Amino acid sequence: MESAPRKIADALRAVLASYDPPSDVIETAAAQIFVASELGRSDEQLGNLPASASVSEKELLEFQKLTGKLADLIDGMHNPALSALSGAGLIARDLLAPMQRAHELAGQARSRLEGLPEKNPGSKRMPEAPEVTTITAAFFEEITGKAPGRIVHREGEYGEWLDTLREVFEALGIKASAEKQAQAHRTRIARK
Repeated sequence: MESAPRKIADALRAVLASYDPPSDVIETAAAQIFVASELGRSDEQLGNLPASASVSEKELLEFQKLTGKLADLIDGMHNPALSALSGAGLIARDLLAPMQRAHELAGQARSRLEGLPEKNPGSKRMPEAPEVTTITAAFFEEITGKAPGRIVHREGEYGEWLDTLREVFEALGIKASAEKQAQAHRTRIARK
């Protein structure tokens, strides 16, 4: 299976072949675009997003309930099950005290949710596509000597920049619209 940086490098070579970009520039671009993608994806993970007091309260209640159930289950397990787990490499009784402590602390943690907004503070951020667009734009400009631009026509949008961005998005499996990201990138640049 081909690695993501290799797919990006191949896509850049194909779409920008007429500029005969040096291999080291393509490899550097592919590596940095991949890193931007990974950082954007990690920012999109559910645990990295803000949450309301009610969502956090539900999570802590569920955590408290499950740690309590697990502690009770471990405490009531019979020797054959404990021996089987031990034979597989897990001393279940070693988990009993930490689960009981987690159950207790979850109750205390709920009182520390003061100050969080009552409603969800916003929709899920999706930074991967903008991050990838920004770094791809920088390398597009380095390789071609042209600012990332697009041609808008009543039949659609086109141009080398859009073709490059589409290919990079495809290599990374990004479902965002290259056209919308190119437009948003242009708007961000204009504000600076």
